[in-house]
Amino acid sequence: MSKTNSTIGSGAKAKATFKLPPDKHILKQKLINGYTMSQIDEKPFVSESCLDAHLNTENIKAEMRAEQLNINPDLVEFIYQKAKKLFAILVYSRMTKAIKGFHEHQLTDDYLPLHYEKDGEVYELYSLSENLPPDDSSGNALNVFGIGNSDDTWKWDDSRIHDFCTNQWQFVVPVFVKTRHRYIFHEKSILPFEFIGERKHGGFSSVYPAHISNSTVDSQCLDLDIKAHLEQVNNQQPLIAVKEPNNDCLYVSKMNLEKMYQEEADVLEMIRELSPKDPHLVDVIAVFQRGDKLYFMFPWANGGNLRNVWQRESPGAPDVSWAQWVLDQLLGLSKAIWRLHNLDENKNCRHGDLKPENILCFLESDAGNKGRLVIADVGLAKIHENPTWQRIDQHILTVTVSGTQKYEPPDLLDEGARSRAYDIWSMGCICLEFIIWLLYGKTGLETFGNSFLHQKFWTAPANAVSSSQARVHDVVFHWMMWMRKSDPRVAKGTAFGDLLELVQDRLLVVKVNRTGSNVQLREYRALSDEFYHTMVKIRERATSDSPYLKNCIVAQPHLSGPPSTMQEKGPSPRFGTQHLPVLGKEQAQLVANLDRPPGGQVLTDTWETVASNDFAVNVFRRINWQETLPPQGELSKLCNVCEELNIWREGISIEDLVTNFEQRASFCGLCGIFYRCAEKWGMLGQRTIQFHRLGSAFHLDRHGPPVLTICTNPTSRNLPRYVQVGFPKLPSPGGSTQIELIREWLRLCDEAKQHDCHPTLNGPLPTRVLDVGSGDNPGMLRLYCPAFRETGRYLALSHRWGDPAEHRRFCTIRANHHDFERSIGFDQLPKTFQDAVIVTRGLGVRFLWIDSLCIVQDDPEDWESQSKLMEDVFSFAYCTIAAGCARGTTDGFLKPRPQREFVTLKHNSGDVYYVCKAIDNFRADVEEGELNQRGWVLQERALSHRTIHFTESQVYWECGGGVHCETLTKMRNPKSAFLGDSEFPKSAERFVKGGRIRLYEFVYQRYSTLAFTNMTDRSIALSGLEKRLVRTFNTNGVYGIFEAYLNRSLLWQRAGDEMRRISYPKGRKVPSWSWMAYDGCISYVDVPFGKVDWLRSLQSPFRQDERSSTDNGDDNKKASPFELTAFSRDFSAPSTRHGMHFVVFDQPGTEQLPGLKYVVLGKDKSSSLGTAQKSYILVVAPALSYGDPSAYERVGAGFVEKHQIDLDGAVSQIRIW
Repeated sequence: MSKTNSTIGSGAKAKATFKLPPDKHILKQKLINGYTMSQIDEKPFVSESCLDAHLNTENIKAEMRAEQLNINPDLVEFIYQKAKKLFAILVYSRMTKAIKGFHEHQLTDDYLPLHYEKDGEVYELYSLSENLPPDDSSGNALNVFGIGNSDDTWKWDDSRIHDFCTNQWQFVVPVFVKTRHRYIFHEKSILPFEFIGERKHGGFSSVYPAHISNSTVDSQCLDLDIKAHLEQVNNQQPLIAVKEPNNDCLYVSKMNLEKMYQEEADVLEMIRELSPKDPHLVDVIAVFQRGDKLYFMFPWANGGNLRNVWQRESPGAPDVSWAQWVLDQLLGLSKAIWRLHNLDENKNCRHGDLKPENILCFLESDAGNKGRLVIADVGLAKIHENPTWQRIDQHILTVTVSGTQKYEPPDLLDEGARSRAYDIWSMGCICLEFIIWLLYGKTGLETFGNSFLHQKFWTAPANAVSSSQARVHDVVFHWMMWMRKSDPRVAKGTAFGDLLELVQDRLLVVKVNRTGSNVQLREYRALSDEFYHTMVKIRERATSDSPYLKNCIVAQPHLSGPPSTMQEKGPSPRFGTQHLPVLGKEQAQLVANLDRPPGGQVLTDTWETVASNDFAVNVFRRINWQETLPPQGELSKLCNVCEELNIWREGISIEDLVTNFEQRASFCGLCGIFYRCAEKWGMLGQRTIQFHRLGSAFHLDRHGPPVLTICTNPTSRNLPRYVQVGFPKLPSPGGSTQIELIREWLRLCDEAKQHDCHPTLNGPLPTRVLDVGSGDNPGMLRLYCPAFRETGRYLALSHRWGDPAEHRRFCTIRANHHDFERSIGFDQLPKTFQDAVIVTRGLGVRFLWIDSLCIVQDDPEDWESQSKLMEDVFSFAYCTIAAGCARGTTDGFLKPRPQREFVTLKHNSGDVYYVCKAIDNFRADVEEGELNQRGWVLQERALSHRTIHFTESQVYWECGGGVHCETLTKMRNPKSAFLGDSEFPKSAERFVKGGRIRLYEFVYQRYSTLAFTNMTDRSIALSGLEKRLVRTFNTNGVYGIFEAYLNRSLLWQRAGDEMRRISYPKGRKVPSWSWMAYDGCISYVDVPFGKVDWLRSLQSPFRQDERSSTDNGDDNKKASPFELTAFSRDFSAPSTRHGMHFVVFDQPGTEQLPGLKYVVLGKDKSSSLGTAQKSYILVVAPALSYGDPSAYERVGAGFVEKHQIDLDGAVSQIRIW
């Protein structure tokens, strides 16, 4: 019954309502309902468990009754025992009656899968099974398809055979068993992976996690310890890793790739057959071929890889468990390499691509377990029946694809065979990075890596033709020498000292023994047996000799950074960790600690790109965007290679010889930009260059910054959605397009609900502002003194005054004060001020604040009163203009920028896109720029709600929502966001105590490195920012010290080579216990959270009824400096002072002063295994100038071990000024 209804929905014209009789064939529906979807093939399959659940004898009989088949007990038993899959295929295909013929001819599940071919009227049917019954080698059972049922109740025809063979694949699913690990599956087989995760792409393959159906894995297929862990995941489904080769690799032929995959399978089989099994070599679950692709199944490494471990964990502090773990893992890895290199008497194997990414970490169920490292990815491994020296003599070459460039040895310069020593160099690189990570944490490791970014651990002339011309990279050499010379934790006779000696003297050795002699001469690189047996000795001694390991895990000593030659060699990275030594200057240790505030959220120092195409498209609607694009139809010329290149293929990497890029650069736009990019990053000395496309950018290193970016215009419709809409050409500085872009940034921020970056109402105007005129009278300029509590919008200028010999001073002074209130000629202003006026007018704002004009510079009282108001000036500004590229007042900041190189390309859909030089670099352009190296600018940036940064390369917008680039890219960095916080330091309120401590340490360490024209400004140029911190922390604070964290905040240390006492004017004396009393950069003693008892050995210098802030000229401060009353002790003997390696004296030489005392601020709660209890101390010396025997001055800080001081000695009360 049906009826029509034209009123149901706007698009409905008719509707049918009816009932269907019950389906007698319920088994098919049960099978369909039991489908599992293969996520790799996006096809459904029926698992063995589903068949077992539904094909019981009752359901079989019910289906036979529905088809009016005779219920023959023999037939039912046949189906249940031998033909469940065949019966299910027939039921699904509506061919149930054919089961009778299968029974008559004894066609069972063992024959599946089937394949048929047709030649005219003749059919040929084959079984593809490896499990055929031994009594039917001639295939008699398959004759049923030509005969049908004996009673003629079923006959086969072309369509029925086609449907049967098509539908069978849903029921014939691969099963993996313990007794074998290599399989060949038909190209139509459905892989039983019920879930696949994100693909990780390598040069020759991709790897992804997958859940595999339980019923397709033999319960004994996985080793018991692995299975016990894996089955905890996702409702008992084993989590595995699937490695899928990339058959479309551009620069390796398909034949060589197939050979490489087969060789990997051979190596995995040999590893699998090792007896006993090696826990540090990957154990493959299965290798299977489907069609022309070879797949590998491994246990999933739930701890990631070694690179992930280094990024996730950051020891850098005394910890015996980490030290033992590192030695255990390196011992295991060295043994694994040794076994790989010596498979048996006749065969040896070289891995060929050892790197942190190819060393996996398996976390065990034990909560305290740090994981087991396993060598994986033997895709470039080579098996040989002769050692290298014999193959050279017999002219047998080792042909292989190169591994990751950074860890490649200099051997690759040599013609001929590559030896097993190839792996030893790679392991030397890994061991060195392991040592640096353990001693200095992940920040130290990042600093080391960034100091020779995109380069190998060795260097050679660009025209080098053999490894004899190579040498260890200068950066690597100086780091090793610096550690051995400066850090007692790697001194000779310690575990890690011997390990470092092994790395430098035996592993990272350029020369390789190719003579065939077994004599291991010191001039040649070690072989795997020497590496392994040396690690055995180190580990055994670390177990039996307590000081041997204990001396490696003492607290981090105070050290100046590695030699300056480290930063003179190689390219200077503009992204990543700043140019900081591992220890000492600026915030190197702080960065490591900020990453893990106790109980708070994790902060990273990584810049990431944020999708912002909605904003970009909106900008294009409002501006004359033709100015930012090349002429329409002007495409770059390409060579034949690039013409065929599909850069949008997922996971693409482009690799070629440097010489090829150079040759094609003259006539190919893309090769040209690739070549010049490599030149800029100092990579022309390499033999090959590889570019990886990740998202909308190309990288030279998958873990490094983008070196080229891809953008398009908003009219593109067919490019991937992640491609950034942006400007290949930047707008003219100060032009209408640039000003309109800045107005859009302001509008977006004003209207954003996610962040509150600006005052909701016009804020109070400062004491004076520059009136730039209204729309009716834009030429009018004058100094304006607002009425009391007058409000309005104004911009503030943050700038450098510059060298007075080069940049004229234009200031308000007493003599011109009143003249300026009447008028100031635009042409009178220096160029930087003119540019600020142009931007202010362009943004429709009436007032502008400039320090040199709005403070009477020769009036001390006005200067002092206005300097106290800096917090309000920048806090209430509508926006701040940061003239980063202006070297002084006469330089200006609206000036031409370097032309950005780009090439114009067309997608096969017709969409145009651009490959451009990457210029988005907020860290280098802003944070490391000259303007931000000035002391006053730190608080100007932190207190500003929004800032427009004009730099040498482009304009950046910074607010609480992140950083926008003039290229239309958006960027974000959690750590940088501290200073970009529009309500600084509101973000600190999210953190518990530990996070707040790291915040103020970060701010003060950074501030201590900045420069001042007048060093006496050091105690006041941070006053507004410190007031904010005091209010946020709800405490008292002065001179960089907080009452709530009194003991800890006093434990600052000299971080550079020296600190000089600042000579403050009379009445502004800064106490010696404050780092503001000195000129020089600081760090903080690394005191663990929650593990120290803080002592009450000090009386607070703060009056309890008063909330103090930084030096502001208050009368009570002028009367007398703040003093600390403390309880001190004498050193037991002069020799004790000389043994304090972890106490840093503020000025070198003061450790020789007579009468030194110490004040204990805190002690370790208890001694951890293998470490001595530490006391954290201030060192003080008599302040003779005060004429008071109880007057002392601070001269140093650090920690000592319990045996170095006498805690039971006499106590005296002193005053520290």
